[in-house]
Amino acid sequence: MFAAQLIDASVPILRESQVIADALEQMADVCLRTLPIVSGDGRFLGLVDEGELMEAPDHSIALSEIMLKTATLHNDSHLFDILKQFSHSRSVLLPVVDDEGQYMGCVTFETIIQHLSNDSSVNNPGGIIVLEMKAVNYSMAEIARIVESNHAVILHSYITPTADVERILVTLKLNKVDLKEVLLTFERFEYNIVAVFHVSEYEQGLQDRYESLMMYLSV
Repeated sequence: MFAAQLIDASVPILRESQVIADALEQMADVCLRTLPIVSGDGRFLGLVDEGELMEAPDHSIALSEIMLKTATLHNDSHLFDILKQFSHSRSVLLPVVDDEGQYMGCVTFETIIQHLSNDSSVNNPGGIIVLEMKAVNYSMAEIARIVESNHAVILHSYITPTADVERILVTLKLNKVDLKEVLLTFERFEYNIVAVFHVSEYEQGLQDRYESLMMYLSV
């Protein structure tokens, strides 16, 4: 997924010829505290924050006369790059530009969250395993082989650094809710399992019987 595919068309723009008072009124109307400023020929000029505009001594001056933030995303920026940029900028939106600096739209943090929540690896049922290992021993090929040998599939995975720079945490989201056999195989290969989130066959059986009892009692 790339920036051009994540643009939120509902974000309006400001023009450099507008005065601060007009910009503040527009921000209030759309309930956004940050908006992009675009030139008459469609070039992105920068971002402006409501707080900075409020502090200006004269609200009748044009936006072209104030300092602007210029953080942008290229139209082919990958989702991971976008997340990194949001983390560094601490902004709720980031403008997207093409090779010529022409403004294409904005990606909002809300859009990113919606995209991630719609990801099948998040919505699909399954269990989660967290492994700890030395970074030099990490092999996704071997991890995938262990998972697939138990008729499971890795829906999503990511690596998290630890306080020990030589060790990492590997989080796996699998497409099975009962991970008993997968866990036994990881243990057989001497992997350090630090956390598991799943439903065993026994727990699922208890839940099914409970639901059956509730249905019987409600008749």
